[in-house]
Amino acid sequence: MKISVFMWKNKPRGEELHNRYILCDPVGVLFGKGLDDEDTQDAERYGGQEEDITILSGPQNTQHRNQYCLHGAFELVGDVFEIIGQKRD
Repeated sequence: MKISVFMWKNKPRGEELHNRYILCDPVGVLFGKGLDDEDTQDAERYGGQEEDITILSGPQNTQHRNQYCLHGAFELVGDVFEIIGQKRD
């Protein structure tokens, strides 16, 4: 199994990044507030609120994957980070 991690930023005068996604094939999930831990400054702003995780529909997942992969709506930051694992018996 291999997981590729991409980090993106806004392009000047482009679409704005806000929601955080984990986009896989065939399913993706949405994190509306973010993926950081509670030790950050944002935790003070949000008051330790819980995060709602939303499973994306097939068309939503495809739309967001295309934004990042095909249409180049955002700029890739740094190198792709890969995590490779093996199934345990």
